[in-house]
Parts: sequence; structure tokens; C-alpha cells
Amino acid sequence: MYKGLYTRVLALTVLGSVLAAPANATDARVTALSGNVGITDDTDFTRFASETGQMGDHAWLNYDGATLGGAMSWGGNAILLNQGANGAAIGYFNSSGDTGYNASFAYDGNTDGMTFGGGYAMADRTDGLGNMAFGGQVMLVDDSVGIMANAISRTLTDDSVTSWGASVAYSDAGIGLGGGYQWYGARFGDSSAITMGSGLGVDMPDGGDMALGLSLLDVNLAGEFMFTDWFGLRGSDDASMFTSEL
Repeated sequence: MYKGLYTRVLALTVLGSVLAAPANATDARVTALSGNVGITDDTDFTRFASETGQMGDHAWLNYDGATLGGAMSWGGNAILLNQGANGAAIGYFNSSGDTGYNASFAYDGNTDGMTFGGGYAMADRTDGLGNMAFGGQVMLVDDSVGIMANAISRTLTDDSVTSWGASVAYSDAGIGLGGGYQWYGARFGDSSAITMGSGLGVDMPDGGDMALGLSLLDVNLAGEFMFTDWFGLRGSDDASMFTSEL
């Protein structure tokens, strides 16, 4: 069975606060920009632990109506906390020079499941910024065990961005594989970018039929513009064309 689908998401946020300028360290900013990899954010340390030392000494809180989160960084270290109605998560991040590592733990009250994770990251700052990270997780739910491993990469220059990612997951339910390559990216300063990419997902359930999902084109246009020190505008237009149940 073949399905061709097209989705489009438009996000627009007006910033009108004395805190607008340092608001580049919140999950809300990342969401408003649809996670555009061409725009750096202080929360990048959660994906690339090698960026932990670039944050300096900061602390912030974030609440999205369901989950309360917070982070604190100091001297190349960072702690990230998230508390929801039915679970909690904690992560520790450290960087020294151009390398870093992280360790995490999460608890899901709905399933009494626990997840242990960790990763290692590297950065190359000789010409722009290049990041690569490797990570893994072990998930325990009752007598079931799940394992996931992933690798992600990002390369930024003054006017371009490229990135890729790959993951593999195994559990009693089966095996899942995924990968994506962002093959075009242009940056317009530090806070605006457009990216285009494609991806592939493979689902091999235990006792079931294999399914493929192909993302033919993912386009993300995002930007942030500050009119004054306390007032600005950020937004994004995210579109996808993909196949499912192939």
C-alpha cells in the first residue's frame, strides 16, 4: 500500500519582554524555530555535549503547560531536569576542550519504566563549527529490555549548514532503523536559515511485516529578528512530503 502525504506547519512568535535577548536558551525558542539545525541555541548541549562549555554560567526554567524543566551550567558542566505529571528525567553534561560526554536517567510513571542513557561528542572549530555525537539508551519496562543507539552530525559555516543522523533500536517488539540527511542548507546570519533534506525509516516488527517510510523532502525555513533589545519576532515554516506504509 502506498500513501503520499504532505504536511506543513507554520509557527510564529512575538517576543516582547525584557528577557527577549537572552531567550536563546529555552526549549520554547527551539520549538518556535522548528528545530532548524542551521540556528545555534544554548540548548545545543543536550544534543552535542561538546557544547556544554560554550554556555558559560547560566540557569533557566521552562514550562510548556505540562512539563516543568530547568537547567544550570557552570564551568563546563550542566544539569538538566524535567518534571511532568507522570515522570521525571535528569541529565548531566560535561565538556573539556572540544570533547564532551553526558549521562541521563528517566522514569515513566505510566509504565514504571526506566531509561538509562549516555553519549560522547566531539567538536571541530577550525573552520566554522562541526559537531558529531554518539549516544545510546537502555530502556527497562517490566521484563522487557529495549536498546537504542544513534549518531548525529552537524557542520556550520557562515553561510551554509549540513547535517545527518542515524539510529537503530531493538526491543521485544522488533527492530527499527532510521536515517536522514539534510543535503542543502543556507544560513543568513546567526539567526536565520533554510534547510532541505530526506530520510528513511525501516520498521521490522517481531512476527509482522516489514514497513518502510520514506521522507522525500523536508523543508525548514526559520528566522529570528530583534527590532530592539527587548522586542523581536521569531517564526518558522516547516513542510514535508513523504510516503508511509510502503
